[in-house]
Amino acid sequence: MRIAVLFAALLLLPGCWVADELDQGDKLLEQHAGKRIKQAKAKKGRAEAPQAESEPARKSEGPGMLQELATWAGKKLEGPPPPPDPGDTPVRCFVGDRQLFTSRYDCEAQRGRVVELPPQPR
Repeated sequence: MRIAVLFAALLLLPGCWVADELDQGDKLLEQHAGKRIKQAKAKKGRAEAPQAESEPARKSEGPGMLQELATWAGKKLEGPPPPPDPGDTPVRCFVGDRQLFTSRYDCEAQRGRVVELPPQPR
């Protein structure tokens, strides 16, 4: 029985300690920055109430983001893909002390040293 009570106390006490520390931190913050926080809360309260009553709900202008994305994807996927660029062949690329297998244009963009790969047998 004692073990169960001790175990329950160990589970519940750290949560209480955390809540107390947070409350003490809020009090300390209000003590040192009391004017600014109170003014900001007052301005926030005054600014939100009139806008909510006087301003009607805004209607979206034009298509939504999902509709734009669907339109964009539909345009991109129409027709066969373009043929690959014959000058952009796979190469071995040395950038600093790293070795990469990438396209020629990517290697040149990274200012790497290009080493041609042997042709693959068919």
